[in-house]
Amino acid sequence: MFAQLMAVAGLVGFGGMVLLGPSPVSGPLQEAAVPVEVNVTCTGTRVEFSIDPWIVRLDQGDEVEWILNTNADAEEIEITPKRGRWPFAQQSHRGNKQDRARAASMRANQRGQRFQYNITLTCQPEGQDPYEVVIDPDIIIN
Repeated sequence: MFAQLMAVAGLVGFGGMVLLGPSPVSGPLQEAAVPVEVNVTCTGTRVEFSIDPWIVRLDQGDEVEWILNTNADAEEIEITPKRGRWPFAQQSHRGNKQDRARAASMRANQRGQRFQYNITLTCQPEGQDPYEVVIDPDIIIN
């Protein structure tokens, strides 16, 4: 009887392992990519835009990904620091509707700092010459 109880207990334990799967393996934490949605509408000389979020809050080591809306009246996006100070190794980040602008490789010891940056887009309204639009939101490193 004892042997039968042990066999049942073993099967239940094995079944639990199958249902729960292997225990997770801990490894290095991966940086988060914080998305920033960007849209611009250009009608004549009138420009409407949206940036969400306006202030990007990051943790040390995070990355930022600027997503240009597929309906935007601009084909490309460029991100540059406003005053030269920048938390990322690369100073300029370019993208388009298919390939997002992405800032990675954050420099060490950026906590508690605020960074101003420019989003540059080129409006291309139908039948008119293209013109540049510069938007200046902020990044805060928590």
